[in-house]
Amino acid sequence: MLEEEAAGTTPDEKFAILLRKHVESERASRKLRQEMKVQEKQLETVLREKENLQREYNKSVLMR
Repeated sequence: MLEEEAAGTTPDEKFAILLRKHVESERASRKLRQEMKVQEKQLETVLREKENLQREYNKSVLMR
Protein backbone atom coordinates (compact mmCIF):
# COMPACT_ATOMS: atom_id res chain seq x y z
CA MET A 1 0.00 0.00 0.00
CA LEU A 2 2.76 2.44 0.93
CA GLU A 3 4.73 1.45 -2.16
CA GLU A 4 1.74 2.26 -4.36
CA GLU A 5 1.42 5.71 -2.80
CA ALA A 6 5.15 6.35 -3.03
CA ALA A 7 5.59 5.16 -6.62
CA GLY A 8 6.89 7.94 -8.82
CA THR A 9 7.24 10.48 -6.03
CA THR A 10 10.15 12.52 -4.81
CA PRO A 11 12.03 11.68 -1.61
CA ASP A 12 10.35 14.63 0.10
CA GLU A 13 6.91 13.35 -0.88
CA LYS A 14 7.82 9.86 0.30
CA PHE A 15 8.95 11.33 3.61
CA ALA A 16 5.67 13.25 3.92
CA ILE A 17 3.70 10.05 3.27
CA LEU A 18 5.71 8.17 5.91
CA LEU A 19 5.29 11.00 8.39
CA ARG A 20 1.53 11.10 7.82
CA LYS A 21 1.30 7.33 8.30
CA HIS A 22 3.33 7.58 11.49
CA VAL A 23 1.11 10.34 12.89
CA GLU A 24 -2.01 8.30 12.07
CA SER A 25 -0.49 5.28 13.78
CA GLU A 26 0.37 7.30 16.89
CA ARG A 27 -3.17 8.68 17.09
CA ALA A 28 -4.64 5.20 16.79
CA SER A 29 -2.25 3.93 19.45
CA ARG A 30 -3.18 6.76 21.83
CA LYS A 31 -6.87 6.09 21.29
CA LEU A 32 -6.40 2.39 22.02
CA ARG A 33 -4.44 3.16 25.21
CA GLN A 34 -7.25 5.44 26.39
CA GLU A 35 -9.85 2.78 25.63
CA MET A 36 -7.75 0.22 27.48
CA LYS A 37 -7.64 2.46 30.56
CA VAL A 38 -11.43 2.77 30.52
CA GLN A 39 -11.82 -1.00 30.18
CA GLU A 40 -9.35 -1.62 33.02
CA LYS A 41 -11.29 0.72 35.31
CA GLN A 42 -14.54 -1.03 34.42
CA LEU A 43 -12.91 -4.39 35.14
CA GLU A 44 -11.67 -3.18 38.53
CA THR A 45 -15.19 -2.00 39.37
CA VAL A 46 -16.72 -5.33 38.38
CA LEU A 47 -14.10 -7.26 40.36
CA ARG A 48 -14.74 -5.13 43.45
CA GLU A 49 -18.47 -5.73 43.11
CA LYS A 50 -17.84 -9.45 42.72
CA GLU A 51 -15.75 -9.49 45.89
CA ASN A 52 -18.46 -7.62 47.79
CA LEU A 53 -21.14 -10.00 46.61
CA GLN A 54 -18.97 -12.98 47.53
CA ARG A 55 -18.46 -11.55 51.03
CA GLU A 56 -22.20 -10.98 51.44
CA TYR A 57 -22.92 -14.51 50.27
CA ASN A 58 -20.35 -15.98 52.65
CA LYS A 59 -21.86 -14.01 55.55
CA SER A 60 -25.35 -15.25 54.72
CA VAL A 61 -24.11 -18.85 54.52
CA LEU A 62 -22.39 -18.54 57.91
CA MET A 63 -25.54 -17.10 59.53
CA ARG A 64 -27.63 -20.13 58.57
